[in-house]
Amino acid sequence: MILLLFSLQLNIYVWGSGNGTPLPCECPDEPFGGLSRRAGFIKTHAQQNSLFIETGDIFSPFPNYKNDSLYFAIYKKFPPDVISIGDQELIYGSKIIKKLFSILPFVSLNSSVDNLETNIQPFKIIQKNGIKIGITAIINRKTILFYDDKDKKGIRINDFKDNLSKT
Repeated sequence: MILLLFSLQLNIYVWGSGNGTPLPCECPDEPFGGLSRRAGFIKTHAQQNSLFIETGDIFSPFPNYKNDSLYFAIYKKFPPDVISIGDQELIYGSKIIKKLFSILPFVSLNSSVDNLETNIQPFKIIQKNGIKIGITAIINRKTILFYDDKDKKGIRINDFKDNLSKT
């Protein structure tokens, strides 16, 4: 009889709400944040059986093209494995979303944007260190309730329960 014993290790790193702030906060207790820290962390740990999950709201709460374009450029070069859609990813309206979602690995079980060539994936299966992991995200329907009508044109957020049974 041959008995094989082995262990699998997978490091899962989750962060979110960058809020378009490229520099670390000045918080004395926990000085987290900073886009360069995130990019450096991904670059350093990418080969170490690691999974990187961004929970969304990478962009500013109000359009700030300068800071938000920095996030886009860095995440394009050092993308997390998956990014959940937050309300701040939707703030620019469907035209910007089309480009953004075609380049970065966004997932959302219950949102879609009209006329996308490749729509938002409801989930992503990632294989790391021999382990298959399914990841999805949901966004609250009330998230865009107060958006200008022109900004939410073409954006649909459905009840996630309806989509869950279809996936």
